[in-house]
Amino acid sequence: MPVTVVYDDKSFEIEGSQTVEEAVKKVGVNTETIIVEKDGKLVSLDEELNGREKLKLINVVSGG
Repeated sequence: MPVTVVYDDKSFEIEGSQTVEEAVKKVGVNTETIIVEKDGKLVSLDEELNGREKLKLINVVSGG
C-alpha cells in the first residue's frame, strides 16, 4: 500500500514499508527543516509506516 506524502502543495506516492524519515528522504526533503503530521497528528521520524498513511510535511521557520 502506498504512503502519500504532501509537501509544498505537491503530492507523492511512496511504496513499501519504511519509517517516516525514509519516506521524507525519498521525496528529497531535508529532515532537519520540517515537522511531520500523520493523519492529523505530529509524529517522530522513527515511526514505522505500513501503507495508506498520509504524511504532511510542514516547514519549520525560525529566526531571531
